[in-house]
Amino acid sequence: MTIDKPHVIVVGAGIVGASIAWHLAAKHNQTVTVTVVAPDIAGGGTATPNSFAWLNANFNNARPYFDVRHRSMKHWHNMIDQIPGLSELARWNGNVQWQQDEADLANHIKQHASWGYKTEKITNDEVLHREPWLVETCLPAWGWAASLPEDGSIEPALAARTMIADACAHGATVREETVERLLFEDGKIVGVVTPNGPIKADHVVLAAGLGTVSLAAAVGVTVPVHSRPGLIVHSKPVATRLLNGLAISNGPHMRQTVQGRIIAGRHYSGGSPTTDPAAEAQVFFKKVQAMFRSDLDGLPCPPLELDFYTVGYRPDPEDGLPILGDSGKPGLTLAVMHSGVTLAAFVGQTLSDLVATGTKDKALDQFALSRFNKV
Repeated sequence: MTIDKPHVIVVGAGIVGASIAWHLAAKHNQTVTVTVVAPDIAGGGTATPNSFAWLNANFNNARPYFDVRHRSMKHWHNMIDQIPGLSELARWNGNVQWQQDEADLANHIKQHASWGYKTEKITNDEVLHREPWLVETCLPAWGWAASLPEDGSIEPALAARTMIADACAHGATVREETVERLLFEDGKIVGVVTPNGPIKADHVVLAAGLGTVSLAAAVGVTVPVHSRPGLIVHSKPVATRLLNGLAISNGPHMRQTVQGRIIAGRHYSGGSPTTDPAAEAQVFFKKVQAMFRSDLDGLPCPPLELDFYTVGYRPDPEDGLPILGDSGKPGLTLAVMHSGVTLAAFVGQTLSDLVATGTKDKALDQFALSRFNKV
């Protein structure tokens, strides 16, 4: 190609692809030119709009993975300060959590506190002080929960669109087209092919979620990722602030969006959707409704009505860890994972540095595709 700077194509416009594109355009625009190619740029990607969008370094993570997640949370704060409009889409109001049994929750608090993650026990009365609209009977029977004040959330599809828009303000271009295949010539990836023809590039970053698997397979790269579905119910917006932060209960996992919706998520217990997901959404939403008081100090709870539900198919690597970096094919970098919302900040920062300057962050080593080839 006859261009002044190497051309990088980012395939995917979800929150991960958007973060990579923004970091490339905003931080490396003297080094590369950037094009985002995806069929769903206006919608914020495919999996991203169906995400619960909890920003956390929570749950049972090994220490190296915890460190990356925690680091990504911190970088999210930097991005929110730098990207116009992003601060309006994020909340850092913390989380009260009791999804584990008492012993597991106590161990969870002890472990994460020792790793420098702010977490502590709070009594049920303290939970209700923070989240007064919750019904007391839904709280843990042992009388306390975990408080994790660093946790947050973001409106993921809107955030992806906001990052893409700011990437364009820094010189990136977008092509709202489906990538049919990767362009493979002389042993390397040299672009993509869409229904409108080829788009040449010096490097391609695949951040297309589950779509990464088939695109990579067609050029001989096996990406061991499967689909993991999850149900999210969305209430109609309410003006009352019913949840100040996240509530991760042993039933619904809930938060209130910046638009005022109560959203709640759960995995499918059988690993796949039922034959009637609409009916299951109705049943699950009744559990959400039951989490809230009918009134608070004489103020009636606004009626919670189910507006819609989504069944999201998350890309879940075989060992649960992200697949990031070298694909084994020159000119092709991979970015596929679950927890894409939390990890998007870290992935955007490190992969943009890798692609634009060749600088490899040591933390990427644990996420190499080559780990699956070891005997």
